[in-house]
Amino acid sequence: MTAARLPWERFGESHAINMATIGIWNRRKRYMDEEFLFRDNKFFYSQIGLA
Repeated sequence: MTAARLPWERFGESHAINMATIGIWNRRKRYMDEEFLFRDNKFFYSQIGLA
């Protein structure tokens, strides 16, 4: 029995996505208060054929 495949799934291909994470640290409590993730969705969608 095989798993159901979605139309946009491509097996055996690798994809890359450019991203950056920015964190705001709390110095007194020594943990991260906020984290922001920025990624290039347009470039990623063009790789998988959605753009």
